Amino acid sequence: MNKFTKGALAAGAGIVLLLGGAGSLAYWNATADLTSGSISSGSLTAESDGDGAFTPELDAIVPGDVVTYTETITVTGEGENLWVSLELTEGAISATTAADPEDEALAAALIDSASFTVDGAAYTAGDAINIGTGTSEIVVSIDVTFPFGSSVDNATQSGTVDFDDFGLTVTQEPVPVP
Repeated sequence: MNKFTKGALAAGAGIVLLLGGAGSLAYWNATADLTSGSISSGSLTAESDGDGAFTPELDAIVPGDVVTYTETITVTGEGENLWVSLELTEGAISATTAADPEDEALAAALIDSASFTVDGAAYTAGDAINIGTGTSEIVVSIDVTFPFGSSVDNATQSGTVDFDDFGLTVTQEPVPVP
């Protein structure tokens, strides 16, 4: 064996002995106590004032009529970055008799036409409103339009719909990215 190979083997053996020795290489650590604390989650509630009404009051709606339901909703939020969106509840406008095609056609026409105004400004479904922490009174107007089509369609004549489940769902949304 040449001198270079012998030297390399000796150096390798020395490293193995240093690394393999019982506790010959060690490291230290320390622990610091962190200040304890707690976090709590916020909340979201919505309540109607119970004074909502349709205007104008119509006995029999016909194509082209628009009725507006207006009510004040009190939304209470607890959370710094609380954003919400609004939408009609599931089944808000439903056919009185599910098997009745006129009832179903009228309900579908009215649901598809519903639009919102929040505090006097047009509201697009899915838009987020920042309510933060505190109480916000939101005046919600829902326009229900019986569309006047471009052709004759008698499917909605003599239909009846229920507003038994008429309501507004307030849903938390993520903070919008600017």
